[in-house]
Amino acid sequence: MIRIGILGNIGSGKSYVAKNFGYPVFNADYEVSKLYKKNKKIFIKLNKKLPRHISKFPIDKKEITNSFITTLAELHTFDVKNSNLNDLGKHEDYVERQLNRWTKQFNAQKVRDIPELDVATQLLFDTIPAQQKVSIVHGDYRLDNVRINNNSVAAIVDWELCTLGDPLADIGTVIASWSNKNETDTPFIYSPSLSDGFPSRQEIIDIYESKSNLNLNDIEFYTRLSFWKHAMIMEGVYVRYSLGYYGNVDKKDVDAFGQSTLSFAKKASNKNLLKEIF
Repeated sequence: MIRIGILGNIGSGKSYVAKNFGYPVFNADYEVSKLYKKNKKIFIKLNKKLPRHISKFPIDKKEITNSFITTLAELHTFDVKNSNLNDLGKHEDYVERQLNRWTKQFNAQKVRDIPELDVATQLLFDTIPAQQKVSIVHGDYRLDNVRINNNSVAAIVDWELCTLGDPLADIGTVIASWSNKNETDTPFIYSPSLSDGFPSRQEIIDIYESKSNLNLNDIEFYTRLSFWKHAMIMEGVYVRYSLGYYGNVDKKDVDAFGQSTLSFAKKASNKNLLKEIF
């Protein structure tokens, strides 16, 4: 059973928007007393505060990984077409819509040329795979965005990018962000998988394929898409900081955001991406 995390700050007795699709909503601090729909969004009513204590448990990284990927497969096999989230977003042409949306945003705020990002953009537009099905797409499914209890996923959080579309975009993000110590210049510098003991990227693909009926022959495309999308996101952050939207910020910190964009773009532009990271 998947439990969906709650977005934003929470307080007793208040209502908050959540991307819930029929399973119980979970949060470590409050229990849910009511779910209701308004303006095509699911709202939750929070009442009783729960104990904050979480018992310690021995960490099993393989078991955590299996739960992490199994949970994603369950999310993707949920019958969204026959649910009350059927109108959460458009169903088809997810990748093309993503490419157009992020490219338009980049051009609207462009402050510099990034040749490797241009290469990656063209590569993606030239090789868009056929979408195999429509499902809920989390949009940023990484180890950082789940909560673990007793080596199992207890909650998925950070649903800001959630929509409907191509489920393989999520597994592409998992593969992209599943950094390891042998990988050269990973831009996912805080990925939990950088610690020893986690299964390999190939093992992740094997787990997902065993839980899903989707074809992963185009996984390199979706991995590239994730690196590219993160480059777009980081460039937006860099632009806002460099233009002073957040006040006076240390130039070194601003430059770090700019360098992060370049690191993601470099990965995305690699024509032999899987060969490099596997």
